Amino acid sequence: MKKLVYILAVVEGALVMCFELLVARLVSPHFGGSLYVLTSILGITMLSLLIGYFIGGRIVEKNIKNLSPTFLIIASGFLIALPFVAPILIQLFLKLGLISGSVTSVFFLLGIPLILLGAISPQLIQQLNNIKTKAGTAAGNIYSISTLGGVIITFILGLYMIPEMGVKSSSLTLGFSSLLIGLFLFYKFKPLNIKNNLLLICFSFVGLFSISNAQNTQNENFNVNILESSEGLLGKLEVKDFTNDYRALSNNHTDQSIIHVPSGESIFHYTHIVATLTSLLPPNERNTALIIGLAGGSLIKELNHLKYKKITAVDVDGRTKDFADKYFNLSSEFYIFVEDDGRHYLSQSDELYDIIILDVSSSEQQPYHLYTKEAFEIYYNKLSDNGLLILNILDYTDNRHVQITNKIGNSMISVGFEARLLKDFYPPNSLTPEKMEYYAHEKILVGTKKNKLDNIYSDMNELKPCCFKYNFNHGLKNNISQMCYFKNVVDGTIYTDDQPLMEIESYERSQILRTRFFNNNNY
Repeated sequence: MKKLVYILAVVEGALVMCFELLVARLVSPHFGGSLYVLTSILGITMLSLLIGYFIGGRIVEKNIKNLSPTFLIIASGFLIALPFVAPILIQLFLKLGLISGSVTSVFFLLGIPLILLGAISPQLIQQLNNIKTKAGTAAGNIYSISTLGGVIITFILGLYMIPEMGVKSSSLTLGFSSLLIGLFLFYKFKPLNIKNNLLLICFSFVGLFSISNAQNTQNENFNVNILESSEGLLGKLEVKDFTNDYRALSNNHTDQSIIHVPSGESIFHYTHIVATLTSLLPPNERNTALIIGLAGGSLIKELNHLKYKKITAVDVDGRTKDFADKYFNLSSEFYIFVEDDGRHYLSQSDELYDIIILDVSSSEQQPYHLYTKEAFEIYYNKLSDNGLLILNILDYTDNRHVQITNKIGNSMISVGFEARLLKDFYPPNSLTPEKMEYYAHEKILVGTKKNKLDNIYSDMNELKPCCFKYNFNHGLKNNISQMCYFKNVVDGTIYTDDQPLMEIESYERSQILRTRFFNNNNY
């Protein structure tokens, strides 16, 4: 009996972590990967286990025996149904907004099965106690073995199963495996009231699969052909072809790169603006360039065309290199790829760079730790005296709402940079509140140390045709001071590592994007 109790403890601990990881992956494409979603996952996990432990204690107090295999079987049913039920419930709760919607979605997807799993541990401790195991020893053994199961499945699921198999297959594989173990233990434990336990299991399964079949969540979009999709802890990457010869790389339904396939050129306006900025350095100063955030690699192509001698791309998600090389015609001969966090990589690097470009996002948000005072101290020390720090920031179109851009500028200046914010490079009145780009608009900040940008390389003929066609770029090459706002004094709040203000201040914009644009079944 003791071995069976330990087997149940291992499976229970493994299932807790399965639900945490899988629910996080299912929720993030709809609500983003922000602090709010992480807080929802952790908070609901702790609350659910608290309730489960309490219920388990009352079950033991009332001397209801051998109910733990029943709870394991029902939790396994939840895991099997999870990828089918999740889209339905999440769509129902999207209208509640980012915070309320994510908390409610996580509770129904994660909270209920974790309450059941939490109720198992007190029952197992009591069973060991019944066979003359001291209470402290029994509790220590159950919780340590349960935690061991969680540790093992965390590495297997997070490092192998989700990246290789995807969320749905992982959920089904682990769900059916734990279901079989639960049925075996149900037979071995022989609950006193088998009929009532079977009715509870059947009722739970009927309810789950009724919900999963309540509506058809498949959306057929005949204008989109998905070439490849990859689930991972860092997001759901997809490469999509459209009927107008466009190809997009998206992360959690947010486009990271879009190119015109016949020409291979980016259709993102900002790409060509950033490329032109890098051409302001004279050819003899184009030695080393660093890009944080690879995506489809369009900026790599531009830097290569401008004959930068050594180009390094850093991205925390190694899958982007495979996608960029395979689907966006990016040659590995153009650049060096490093799978790492950009800030961590720079802090360990001994190299100075003539160009550092931050072009990174996680869904519609940007990792705040790359834009704090402490991060800019690192960039300052790793940039050559005449080099350029170029930031692509997502913010509102309306300058009255660009508090994030202003505070990032303050953070830059606080460590010694001079900051220049490029004026809007889109045609006037082309972006209205009815368009997604109004809320995820590119604001380009340029930081310099000693380079006053007085003597810039102004030859327009070196630009590719895709950059040459923009009038804004002609202005950059001829008189950059007229194309930007200059700032060298801190006039407000700066971002620091101590408090994630940037994520908090992104809430309103993220809520609009998630509810109005990213969840309208266009994908």
